[in-house]
Amino acid sequence: MKTILDKINKAYELEATKTKLGTHQVHLALLDELKVYAKNGAKDAVDYKKRKDAILKNVAALQEVVKIVALNKDYGKKMLAAAQKYKAQMDKLSKELGINLTGSEPDKLLSDLFMYAEDTQGDIDDALNAVRTLKV
Repeated sequence: MKTILDKINKAYELEATKTKLGTHQVHLALLDELKVYAKNGAKDAVDYKKRKDAILKNVAALQEVVKIVALNKDYGKKMLAAAQKYKAQMDKLSKELGINLTGSEPDKLLSDLFMYAEDTQGDIDDALNAVRTLKV
């Protein structure tokens, strides 16, 4: 009977040891997984802080520029109106004097003014359209 009891106790101790080892292995696996996840989390936190700082810096700079462009959104149109006014004056002067001013220095400057007005308004419109495309 003692032999049977010893065998039962030995079997019980063996089973208890297996349970303890199994529990320790689960704890170690969980610890390893947490270490990896925490390491990745720390790296990601640093990366996203850098991204946030870059966004805040660029948004601040962008706000200043956009404000200036938005306040002058019709600048090119005003330039074009001024160029048309000068064109009318030049045409009137040309008729009064009876000379053709085509190709003259004032005519070349006027052509440049029309080109600058169109380019400027195009750039303003493109810039404001680009800002409108920003989405979150």
